[in-house]
Amino acid sequence: YDTPVEIGVYRVVQEAVNNAVKHAHATLIDVSLEQRAGRLLLRISDNGTGMPKGLKNVANGQGLHNMRERARLLGGTFRITSQSGTRVTVNIPVITQSNQN
Repeated sequence: YDTPVEIGVYRVVQEAVNNAVKHAHATLIDVSLEQRAGRLLLRISDNGTGMPKGLKNVANGQGLHNMRERARLLGGTFRITSQSGTRVTVNIPVITQSNQN
């Protein structure tokens, strides 16, 4: 993968884990990264308190804004859902040796 993709994915994971521990008081955090059909699918789920209603649609939270912006700059999508716990999903197109040919 390109260095910007590696750094972007790392920073999204770092921010999501930090938010889960600091704000949601999560005790379990699951991070998964899959490559499928030229895309990276990143999921970070936690068992924390979730997010207050309306906050996930507001860019006031700098961490949420940064994660959303990183995904956008990599040509990907960012989605956050929060009901019991929170799930962050980032889907990024990637070019690998196998899909260059």
